[in-house]
Amino acid sequence: MSEYSIRSLMIHRYKSIRKLPNLELRPLNVLIGANGAGKSNFVSFFMFMSELMNQRLQSHTVKLGGARRILPYDCLPSDCFAAVIGFKSGSVILIANQTDDDRLELVYEEFAGADTNIPSGELDMLAKKYRRNVGQAESQRMRLNRPDSPVSAQEEAALTAVSGWRVYHFHDSGSHAGVKRYSSLSQGETLLADAANLAAFLYTLREKEPDRYTFLLDTIRLAVPYFQDFVLEPVSVAGSDEPQINLQWQQEGCPVPFSPHQFSDGTLRFICLAAALNQPKPPETMVFDEPELGLHPAAVKTLASMFRSAAAQNQVIVSTQSPTLLDQFAPEEVIVVEQEKGNTVFTRLDTNPHELNVWLETYSLAQLWEKNILGGRPR
Repeated sequence: MSEYSIRSLMIHRYKSIRKLPNLELRPLNVLIGANGAGKSNFVSFFMFMSELMNQRLQSHTVKLGGARRILPYDCLPSDCFAAVIGFKSGSVILIANQTDDDRLELVYEEFAGADTNIPSGELDMLAKKYRRNVGQAESQRMRLNRPDSPVSAQEEAALTAVSGWRVYHFHDSGSHAGVKRYSSLSQGETLLADAANLAAFLYTLREKEPDRYTFLLDTIRLAVPYFQDFVLEPVSVAGSDEPQINLQWQQEGCPVPFSPHQFSDGTLRFICLAAALNQPKPPETMVFDEPELGLHPAAVKTLASMFRSAAAQNQVIVSTQSPTLLDQFAPEEVIVVEQEKGNTVFTRLDTNPHELNVWLETYSLAQLWEKNILGGRPR
């Protein structure tokens, strides 16, 4: 686990997460829960924070429908969003309040040292201090809004890590999906969240790190045995000043290349997942929302192995509804997500290990989940 992977997370007033006191996050974290429990809201928090750090808070707020769609539905106009992101070297504290025109305005940021303890009640008091008082809080504005202010190396590294968080979502495999269209060759250094630049990413990987590219091909063949290789040829396209590239591929024993439209949906999603998990420079924290969609059970097991390998270097968070995927992980890697009185609650399975171990002598994790022993099922 790297120095700027998340150690702990405290969230107040983000969608259905009214108060998350202090959630410990580990190298590999697997979220299970019923539909509507709040898993997707938790996943979207990482995208929200990345947009905030990249100075796109206002456009992202508008895209989501305004501040009232980000805060819990019954929040008062004076209620604030607040979060504490704990790293090994310290914690980033953030507070944003609502404006009269339904925006969120960041009013407080602090990088607290590693030895600083921030109880949930103290965060509430801090949020109350800066609630609806933007003028007074001006001096506490975030470093991103004051780029000329001095900043420590640890704070800069922490903010950079958060800005690089990425939520990977490869559900769109329709005929107009970005992954099936041409992309600029220069956009191939880092895989986009929807893999719209997959062809450019694969081309760059092949040219700069051929061994890693070969390993990726071998990984894909574990789930897609008939797959041979990608056909990655930059071309000139009218109206573009730089080369473009599209995702083509070859099937074993067939000399004619296929287009991305001739991949099955599940195959294309598996390729996107394999590419994301084999990046040379992955984000410090990678989040995957229901990655098992459309995958064969054998491919799901391979995917679990890729998650574990990636988590040896960087942090991985997975939200899933798949019993097959769940069975590939240890209880201490699993977080159960439930709603209690309108608040999303997170519980690690190892909070009562003796009782759980008794059950695991007879049943698998997936069987216990299906029997509602673990929670995370409709009540």
